[in-house]
Parts: sequence; structure tokens; C-alpha cells
Amino acid sequence: PIVWYKFDDANNLGLDSSGNDKHLTLGNGSTATTYPSFSTNRIKGLGSASFDGGDYMEVANDGYFSPNIFSVSLWAKAGTGNTWQTIAQCRDTSTDANDMTGWSIYVNGAEHLELWLHEGANFNGVNTNQYLNFGAATPVWHHIVCTANKSPASAATDINLYVDGTKAYTNTFNYKPCTNKVLRIGRNIEATNFPFNNGGGVDDFR
Repeated sequence: PIVWYKFDDANNLGLDSSGNDKHLTLGNGSTATTYPSFSTNRIKGLGSASFDGGDYMEVANDGYFSPNIFSVSLWAKAGTGNTWQTIAQCRDTSTDANDMTGWSIYVNGAEHLELWLHEGANFNGVNTNQYLNFGAATPVWHHIVCTANKSPASAATDINLYVDGTKAYTNTFNYKPCTNKVLRIGRNIEATNFPFNNGGGVDDFR
């Protein structure tokens, strides 16, 4: 993998175990009182990353995190409260609508998992409410895998979303890769929007 965040080291939570040295930096926003923390409530290994409603983790995007062809795999557990929550994203939400690029994975206000691809002027979204009650009403760990394969000749991109080992959605959307924004876990790129609520967690991110 390009990155492998196990979240197993309490003293170096953002360590990249892939060997590519793309370590996460821990951050907090104006509404957060702490940084992401080590938790023994985990799925794999020794621990996971726990969020408190405003903190996040990020790494600079050197072109690997939102290319034409990519996959994202992780375990996630929603935080408390039925509000929009960001699990992970690499996207640009420029004030110029034609510059919206990249991808996002959310839990929405109805406590359902969503995957969004951005392609300049539009958002192309997948709401998996017909497949999974993801949110705080049932705060358990779920395994999420999304894949994207963009045609080199156009914006058309084949996407697949898997939840807990089952294909939940497949479609073709337009998509524009993001090359100028960070990969962020636990909070929207806009620093005050859609934080991963108290109790939210991520484990084994690749």
C-alpha cells in the first residue's frame, strides 16, 4: 500500500507502517480540546485512532491520494450524534465550483454511509442507506473499501463500494483527481465542518 496507518503506537499515532514515510500529523480545530488519541477499542492490532468532535489527522498530498486509479480500505466506527461526520477525504472545495476535485467518505445526518466523488462543477454521491445503518444508533465497527478506476480519455470513473465484505454499490461517475489538498482523516477540509463526533474511531487505514 501507499500508506498503512495501524494506529498501534500510542506515542506515534500517525506512524505510516508502509515503509513510505507518509506519516500523519495530528491536528485540532477551534472546537476541539485535544488531538486524536490512542484507544484500545480497536479491530486489529493494538489500538485505533479516537476522535473527540473536532480533531483530525492529515498528510500532505504528493499525488498518490487522489489519482486516476485508487482504492481506500479502513475500519471505522461513527461517533455519537446524528450529524454529518467526515471519516476521510482528499478533496478541493475551491470557491470556484469548477475546481471541486477528489473524494470524500462521510456518515450523513441520517446515520448512513456516503461516498462522494467530485468532478469540477458537480458532486457525484452514493448514499448507502439502503444497505447499512452505520451511525450512532448502532455504534459498531464496519469495514469500508472503495475503489475508483478513471478512464484516461475522459472523466468517466468506475467505482465500487464494499461494506463488511459485501459489494454495496457500483456505478460510473465523473471524477477529477485532487492534487493540491491533504489527505485528512476525521474532519472536513473546511476546518469547522463535519467533524468526526466524540467516540468516532478509525483503524487499519490503507
